[in-house]
Amino acid sequence: MTDLRFTFLRMLLSLSVVMELMTSGVSAADPPAKQGEESDDLVRTESKAATERAVEEIGKWTFHFEDEKLGTIAAEKDSALRWAWTDNGRAYGNLFVLSAQDRPVAIVEFFTWYSPIQGAYFQCTSLTNSPMTAKRSGQEIGQPTKSNVVMNDLPDAPTPAKTPAARLVQMRRLAEAFQVEVDDKRATEITARQLRLMSRPVHRYGKSEGTVLDGALFSFAVSSDPGAILVLEVVPTRDGPRWKYGFARVWSYGARASYDGKRVWEIEEVNPRADMKASFYLNALP
Repeated sequence: MTDLRFTFLRMLLSLSVVMELMTSGVSAADPPAKQGEESDDLVRTESKAATERAVEEIGKWTFHFEDEKLGTIAAEKDSALRWAWTDNGRAYGNLFVLSAQDRPVAIVEFFTWYSPIQGAYFQCTSLTNSPMTAKRSGQEIGQPTKSNVVMNDLPDAPTPAKTPAARLVQMRRLAEAFQVEVDDKRATEITARQLRLMSRPVHRYGKSEGTVLDGALFSFAVSSDPGAILVLEVVPTRDGPRWKYGFARVWSYGARASYDGKRVWEIEEVNPRADMKASFYLNALP
């Protein structure tokens, strides 16, 4: 994911959070988690319908850079991650990764609420500082101009391994050293809620001769709904390859992350519907 996700505030849509509906990030092959007392049949039926709608929806969208020299932006046809929210309501979402020149440039999520509200929504998180435009059935629906991700050196990280398989093991261990929490505003009091790392990356990318040798997106979630996305990359330098990390906002709530007990990332709550040019934007589907 994501803003409509975490709260009743999001469920009501009138609040700045539009409820970060993405509170449960499954990783690539993880099935959506079930938390409530809803019947298995109901959850399966609604989840299937939401996924079918999301797959149909992504086919209506096109993305392009303002600077055509940057190449084309391709959207995955299949969902990279499916999630379910069945705690105090029922909602189901799908996350898609958009890529250009072998790097992810945006994350788009489509999700459907069944209870206590009904409706379908989208959200977009930019992962690039290159301005781009999103259109749905030819109509402009988003125009992010920058990214909210800041990449930093990962302190005391091991030398990147030689093979992709070995680097994936390293990535998981590095990701496990992060602790992420979000401000849960479902109740009248704000509660700092710990997110859990999903075991499998949502997306893997990189080229042996590129500006990113290897990279992955990891989801930190409540249940299976992603509340924050960790970006881990191996980049070439004069002194050899080294690790970089950054976090992408996928909820409108305030959140923070620590690495080995030290604060390394913090964001404040935003209004997700205030600006379609913002790095994070959420709204109802037409």
